[in-house]
Amino acid sequence: MNAGRPVQAISTIAQAIVEEPEDSRYTRVFANWLTGYRVRGLGESLERALIICFSDKAIFYPPLFPTWLAALEEKASFSFLKEIQEWKSYEEFTQRLRPPAFEKVADDPLMLAGLPVLLSRSPALEKALTYIRRRCLESFVSQPSPGPLPFLSALGLHCFFNEFVFSVSEQEQHLLPKLKDTIESTGFDGTQTPAFAALYSCYRPLFTLTSAEALQSHADTLPLLFQELMKRQVTEPAEEQNIKKEIPALTPIKNAVSQAVRQQYEDNPYPRWHSWPKADASSPQSSQSGGIAILNAGCGTGQSPISTAVLYPCAQITGLDLSLASLAYGIRKAREMGINNIRFVQGDILELGDWNEKFHVIMSGGVLHHLDDPLRGWRNLIKLLKPNGLMKIGLYSERGRQHIVKGQEWVKTSGLPPTEEGIRAFREHVFACDPSDLLKPLADLYVFYSMSNLRDLVFHIKEHRFTCLDLQSMLEQMNMRFLGFHGLPPEIKPEYLKRFPHDAAMTNLENWDKWEQEHPFTFASMYVFWCCRADETVSADLLSSRARHLLPVRGVI
Repeated sequence: MNAGRPVQAISTIAQAIVEEPEDSRYTRVFANWLTGYRVRGLGESLERALIICFSDKAIFYPPLFPTWLAALEEKASFSFLKEIQEWKSYEEFTQRLRPPAFEKVADDPLMLAGLPVLLSRSPALEKALTYIRRRCLESFVSQPSPGPLPFLSALGLHCFFNEFVFSVSEQEQHLLPKLKDTIESTGFDGTQTPAFAALYSCYRPLFTLTSAEALQSHADTLPLLFQELMKRQVTEPAEEQNIKKEIPALTPIKNAVSQAVRQQYEDNPYPRWHSWPKADASSPQSSQSGGIAILNAGCGTGQSPISTAVLYPCAQITGLDLSLASLAYGIRKAREMGINNIRFVQGDILELGDWNEKFHVIMSGGVLHHLDDPLRGWRNLIKLLKPNGLMKIGLYSERGRQHIVKGQEWVKTSGLPPTEEGIRAFREHVFACDPSDLLKPLADLYVFYSMSNLRDLVFHIKEHRFTCLDLQSMLEQMNMRFLGFHGLPPEIKPEYLKRFPHDAAMTNLENWDKWEQEHPFTFASMYVFWCCRADETVSADLLSSRARHLLPVRGVI
């Protein structure tokens, strides 16, 4: 890759995966290298490498999506993906994709491998999957089987992952109760019932069926994808319900906004995720993070504290969140990954004023801006910071989110509720927008393709936004010092230093405000930055000791 021949490098590592599929070093490198690339033309070795990667839970799947989609599009059986956006109706789709063509799609190994673990971030593929699902549902009334069980299981896994965000026609809404009644009234027969259940799982979770337990008892006699479907839609949700009963409550949740936000994440735990890369056991972080206490305030479904725990297994991590459903998801994932250095607790940041624990590092990304009073919440976190401690904060940018604000305003004006129906209606509107419409770019975002992500994006109950000058003012009020932004694209640093040559540390927020006026989408995701108490010295010497091995502060201090 460093030699400037990415396709050749990816081809080489793909061949290594095929030759040594058990060596996870190759799959990790492959997934990392595919970030930002849409590779075509590598043939069978690329397809086989992708299929192997999708069975490896120690890698991060989302970067594989563009190349997976490109590999599908290169196949003759998927050529319709290049045309489907021009087709005017579902009826035209059914005329063009007749049974022989559908069978090739449904039996494709690459499709069956990627569909259960990826979000479809392609309007064309989503349209195809939505139409295929509808055709399978309509066929169940007239055919012995609505479709191949492995494919229906893979599609059910996909729809469960995106929380059933695909649009549903009136005809489908009419047929779904009939499908459910058929499943509930039919004893397990080993053929029809699993296929009907898999089809139902493409619309609603299987745990909503009273016959789910009977289906589960026969799952081990059925294809592996159906077994995975039962695990994900029945076993794991039941496990999370039990975990909820074990989670300790650190604080009451009294604030009305906090209660409403909590309910949002009880309904839609955020974000859903499958896998996370394993750390290299030989890395210095693995052995030099002992004694470090970390608080992740607003940990959601555990992805952030688990990613920290993977890198720093000797650190003691606390994950706090409002939502029991989110915490239960995180606890289940931590157990699944064998991680035991995280303590998950329920609580409200606004009520942490009397908590007497202290932490070397406090992380709160994408959380404070959803509080009723962000400044009060931030002050509470500062009280928990040990001397010479560090904070990593993430806050929404006023300028960077203007395209999101347009979506929020449209939702409010249209009176759409934050329900499945309301979110689907918003998506249909965006898909139908003219390319010049300010809402259209929302369909390019990863978060547009799942229910909880999109609800968090444009249907959130509470959102504050800030400018760099707001950050400066808040930090001054709290006697905190700005240490620098985290995770900026590498090309920004030389351009910023050219623009502001006297700010070598890149910590002048007035300069950053000018920069953002000129480049308003620099912080389109959010401001993510490090800070410490203004009267404390956080030097390179400190970072070179235990804290340096904990914190990914690259080029900040």
